[in-house]
Amino acid sequence: MSQDHDVLVFIASYNDEACLHALIREIQTQDPRYRVLVIDDGSETSLDPKMEDVLFVRLPDNCGLGVCTLVAFDHMLRHGYSAAVRVDADGQHPVVAIPRLLEPIWQKKAAIVAGVRTNRGEGTGAGNIVRNAARSYYAVLARLVTRGSAPKDVNTGFFAVSPRAAETLRDFELDRYPEPEMYILACRSGLSVQEIMVKQRPRQQGQSTLGVGGAFRAFLHFNFFLLNELMGGARR
Repeated sequence: MSQDHDVLVFIASYNDEACLHALIREIQTQDPRYRVLVIDDGSETSLDPKMEDVLFVRLPDNCGLGVCTLVAFDHMLRHGYSAAVRVDADGQHPVVAIPRLLEPIWQKKAAIVAGVRTNRGEGTGAGNIVRNAARSYYAVLARLVTRGSAPKDVNTGFFAVSPRAAETLRDFELDRYPEPEMYILACRSGLSVQEIMVKQRPRQQGQSTLGVGGAFRAFLHFNFFLLNELMGGARR
């Protein structure tokens, strides 16, 4: 693998073509070692970046972020990347913070580094109150079952992983919204998880794919997952 492209930056995209090109260009201008992988998660539109030096995978159906993450981990390991970073297609993740995500991995101080959002609780209204309560619930339980090893923001999708972390996590089945269980599995598998503070940017396009129904299903799945973990059930 060329040292010019030893960091895989993957973007799981679903109908995000309006802002995808600008995001890709922003990533590419940060560092020549960043190789962008776009995973089209069964978009209803004709998404195709058609940009130089961009890898592109199209999934036949809308499989969810868990499958997209595992696809990226598999590609990372097959092609010998030194690290992988996930960036959301909606432009909320601060691309300029990628070097800070990677630094603990280069220093071999962490296998996973999570970008904890300092402004994730901003906003008003009933919906924001419910989201904040759910995030707090996930975070408290995650830190309890990992004895404080999980990051404070276990819902963040802005993270970097080492090859060791990708090798460990790709053996698990990850849900459509996999972040909380991914961090828990990593900690309980003995991987070192660190965090950095980042400021999330305004969404550049659309709205969250996690609606009321999806949020409720994710909540139920998380509780079943957690119960299985605590009972020592089969995790792979």
